[in-house]
Order: sequence, then structure tokens, then C-alpha cells
Amino acid sequence: MDAFGLLDAVTGDYATYAQSFLRIRDPDIARYVTNKLSEGALWPPPLVHLAPSYQESGAVDELVAAGLLHPLCGKIFRGPQRGGAIRLFRQQEQAIEAALRREHYILITGTGSGKSLTNLIPTVDHVLKHNPDDAKVRAIIVYPMNALIKSQFAAVQRFAGCWKRG
Repeated sequence: MDAFGLLDAVTGDYATYAQSFLRIRDPDIARYVTNKLSEGALWPPPLVHLAPSYQESGAVDELVAAGLLHPLCGKIFRGPQRGGAIRLFRQQEQAIEAALRREHYILITGTGSGKSLTNLIPTVDHVLKHNPDDAKVRAIIVYPMNALIKSQFAAVQRFAGCWKRG
């Protein structure tokens, strides 16, 4: 598929459609509008992003086996791929290890790079290691947007479901 050819075809069709109902009588305004349309004022230029390739690292199960995470983390943090083991990206593993050392860290990576797990895994691990049966608050997770809250709540429910099935 020629993405730029498709873009040209769609924007060309859209420009033809938009111009089909424009009847501007004033020559100065007509010239202004024609110039703006020819500059592409009705659509932004194409935006091309390359999907980054994140370096893979160990699985959650490996951090459990190494004694870094509570054993239940291996049952909770499961996925549908690779026999259920969640494989981490290198930046996730580094962030989780920093959290386990109780170091501050900031993780800035692209969408789909696993930022949420770098917060959830150490939080759940901490709760599991500190008398989880006591009815006490051990963590509060704050998200800045409702949409993010809803997607993260769904992820937490999915992991909780893995734990209950495991």
C-alpha cells in the first residue's frame, strides 16, 4: 500500500468536495480562499512516526525466581502470550529494580512501552510483602485523567482475575 498516494487521493477528493459548494463572489476573498486551500489549510501535513523497538528483558517469573518479587507476583502478572509469562522490556525491569531498591525513578517512554506495569508490579509486590491480610491501606494509585483511570482499572481487574484463576 502506498500510504502517501492514499493520502493524496483522500485529500484530493476532500478538496474537490469542499470546493464544490464554495461560491465566493468577491474576487479578493475567492483568491485568498483558493490560496489557502492550495496550501492545504483544511488538513494537516502527514505525520509519520516509526514504532520504537524496545529491548526485551526477563519475565516477571524470572524476577520471582531471583527472589526479587513476592511469589504471588508470578501468578498475578500473567498474560496471554508465551505461556502466560509477562516478558518485560529492559526499561521496565530497570524501573522495577529501582523501585525494589526504594530508589526514586522517572520513566519516560512511548505509548505501549509498559509504564503502568513499572508502577503496578512494585506496588503489588510491596503490599504482598507487608501483611496483605491486614485491612490497611498500603498504596494509593493516582491517575491524572478519567480515561487513564478506566483503562488502568480494567488492567488491574484483569491481573486480579489471573491471580484468582492461578
